[in-house]
Amino acid sequence: MSSTSEPLALPATKAGWSRDAKVIALVAVAHFMSHVHGMLLPPILGQVKEAFGVSYTQIALAITAFNIASALLQTPAGFLVDRIGPRLMLTGGLIVSSAAITAAALLPGYWFFVIAYGLMGVANTVYHPADYSILSAAIDGKKIGKAFSIHTFAGYLGFGVTPAMVLACAAIWDWRGAFLFAAGLTFAVAMLLIVAGSVLPRVVRKPMGPSKAEAKVGLGLSSSASPWPMAASRPSPSSAWARSMARRPRWPMWRCRASCCSAPPACF
Repeated sequence: MSSTSEPLALPATKAGWSRDAKVIALVAVAHFMSHVHGMLLPPILGQVKEAFGVSYTQIALAITAFNIASALLQTPAGFLVDRIGPRLMLTGGLIVSSAAITAAALLPGYWFFVIAYGLMGVANTVYHPADYSILSAAIDGKKIGKAFSIHTFAGYLGFGVTPAMVLACAAIWDWRGAFLFAAGLTFAVAMLLIVAGSVLPRVVRKPMGPSKAEAKVGLGLSSSASPWPMAASRPSPSSAWARSMARRPRWPMWRCRASCCSAPPACF
């Protein structure tokens, strides 16, 4: 074996899996937090209702504001992810979510709580566009199914563990302490993306277009298909003759018995 031979593919595969695992882990943790935010209020809905002295319908308005903001701004968030980049949008969404949760816990008044929850919904719009953009751009196509499944699992795991986590924090502190704990956890994940997010793509890679050589080959094939570009649109003499023959009247398939008839028209 010469000294210029290529290295074995095994170390590259291990390195690729290591990088993919880091990307999937970071995106999954961020998705986990987005589902924590969605399940933050329901376990302590009664405590928050009593704290503000409002009805269940009024306190549920905060959840409505969260979901309406998420629905209306989901598509614009996708455009911003394509323009600004998924890594920056994902980190910014986590920071804004942390600030909104902190505001909901500390600001006095029911309407401040509803506005802060609506801001959480605005921040929630970035997670899915950014997550799927990162996974599609950074993960090998042979592993993309595993990446999407782990991403979805992390989200539902957030739904599953949040009620117990929030109730435990509310039992130690009150509902505001539970909110502040979630805000601190969200900010910690944002810092994790800043520190260890170098493996995440800053911008989504653009699809590769055909090379110049391929373009020349395609042009050559299209130009050599017919020496006359308009030949395909012009009717050929044979086709015109066939159409004229189809339109001419057909004489009966019997032969005139009269000996004086030299042509079929004379018999009619």
